[in-house]
Amino acid sequence: MKTLKKFILGIFTLLITLPAFAQWHSQILVTESGKAAMVYITKSKLKLNVFEIDVRVEWVNENLKKIDDYSSKLVLDKDDIEIKQANAYITCESFDLTNRIYFNKSKTFKFRVSENYDGGMPKVILPFEYAMGEDTETTKFLLKQPNLLKISYTIFKNQIIRLPKLTINYNSLTDKNFNNSIDANEQVKLNFSISNNGKGKAQNVKLKIKENNLMKGLNFAPQYDIGDINAGETKRIAIPVKASKTLKSSHARFTINVYENYGLKIPTITKEINTNAIAPPTLSWLTPTEDFTNSQIKSYPISLCANSKSEITNVWVYANDILQSNTRGFKYKNKNLCNYAIERNIILKEGNNTIKVIVENVGGRTVSKIKTINFSDIIVVDSNRYALVIGNGDYEKTSKLKNPVNDAIAMSIALRQVGFTVMEYTNVSRAEMIKAAREFGILLDKNKGTGLLYYAGHGLQVNSENYLIPTNADIQKEQDVELEAVSLKRFLGEMENADNNMNIVILDACRDNPYAQNFRSTGNNGLAQTKAPNGTYIAYATAPGSVAIDGNGENGLYTEELLKAIRTPGLKIEDVFKKVRNNVYKRSEKIQTPWDNSSIFIDFYFVK
Repeated sequence: MKTLKKFILGIFTLLITLPAFAQWHSQILVTESGKAAMVYITKSKLKLNVFEIDVRVEWVNENLKKIDDYSSKLVLDKDDIEIKQANAYITCESFDLTNRIYFNKSKTFKFRVSENYDGGMPKVILPFEYAMGEDTETTKFLLKQPNLLKISYTIFKNQIIRLPKLTINYNSLTDKNFNNSIDANEQVKLNFSISNNGKGKAQNVKLKIKENNLMKGLNFAPQYDIGDINAGETKRIAIPVKASKTLKSSHARFTINVYENYGLKIPTITKEINTNAIAPPTLSWLTPTEDFTNSQIKSYPISLCANSKSEITNVWVYANDILQSNTRGFKYKNKNLCNYAIERNIILKEGNNTIKVIVENVGGRTVSKIKTINFSDIIVVDSNRYALVIGNGDYEKTSKLKNPVNDAIAMSIALRQVGFTVMEYTNVSRAEMIKAAREFGILLDKNKGTGLLYYAGHGLQVNSENYLIPTNADIQKEQDVELEAVSLKRFLGEMENADNNMNIVILDACRDNPYAQNFRSTGNNGLAQTKAPNGTYIAYATAPGSVAIDGNGENGLYTEELLKAIRTPGLKIEDVFKKVRNNVYKRSEKIQTPWDNSSIFIDFYFVK
């Protein structure tokens, strides 16, 4: 009779579980107490290759009616779970730590199938043991029946989902000037690639991008629909980013996320890119090239090269600080030299004219270097003129002089005005003075014409020989002069060797000897009279052996008067220095008398 009951229960269980028999098996357990436990799978579902199996256990009486009994349970040891067919590679994803199922309750078990699964129908077998009573530390005895119950679940091949595996990479930035930055008022492209290295197709892929530093002035779409990406396929995406004119110099921090249908976790990438505000234009002069230029043309053409990453919006041209033009007109030059050429004709006044140009773009304004153009109707007789101008005042080992540098700069301007090509030096060392003398001699020898040497600074005589003192001279005694200073003969020799038409030497160096207290000889103030080589005119700021006045203004007294005289038209060189002599003598209250000696054979005019 007992055996017959078991048989009837088994047939009944088979009938109620038959529709799902291909996937799982249900079993009935009859305990020693005569109670029956019916164990079956109530449902299963698949999500991203994770199979969730719900197992339910119910007590039933002999008539297979449900009864309540919470004192008993089924115990499952995780280590006892069996997985058939190893090629499926199934792992237990989730398992309740209580390891038990109370009767009349459901429990869910999760199993993951690897994406490397290559076929077959793996089977999961869960062996249960029946236990009565509380499973506590003190209750070690559990009524267990070996091999009571095994429930299995078969996973079919067509149930396995082939999952994609997406990765995103930043490739490059496409920008116009190839500086790998985002510049204001520029449109760039952020280039990415998305690769599918998984086994299945990625469907409805979307890319989302945001800028984390909240940069103002960057405009881009926040989302892009990429579509499907097959296994092994790579898609490239170019994201346009438009920068406004007001973009500031900093760095943008972009975060890129990728999503697809399965909701897989795809690594986020972050890319930082420098941003640059628009710089003001750069300006360089094309005409005139020199800082000081002479002109006999009243309407003088000027031209400048402007480089700008954005459109030049305004151009202002000033002559003598008076606005002459503020139009937006300019010529575009499609050359590597510059983006824009600014060309104007400036109306010059008599004498010196200071010219400056201001250009503007959205990044700001740039002011050009100031150029001086001397306009005069005076005709220069000889344009083949060359001058070496030296002004030393910042002495390292002796007293400093305030005027020589100013004198040299002013004299260079005046000489350029009357047609001289000028080599200008200030505060130079002994080596630099010797080098300048040599280069000046080469220039004269090559071009002939008229040569002129102007020197302002400390000078002294030793044994009737004149020396010009460089700024780094360290003269402790009279014998040091020859090694530390530069003899005037060196300059005269270079000029004489050139065998040019005529030479002029102007020496504003007749000041107190700063080393006199270290010299044994006396009476060596000022400079000694020097014999002028043939074709040479030598002018001194004061008489031989006398001391010149340094002056209270920007220039020394002698040079101040000389600057006026050489610009006076129609004066022969002798008359120029005679005029200087008279004015210096009067202004110094008869203390200083400029001196000169000459061996020239031709008439020379600074200006005709």
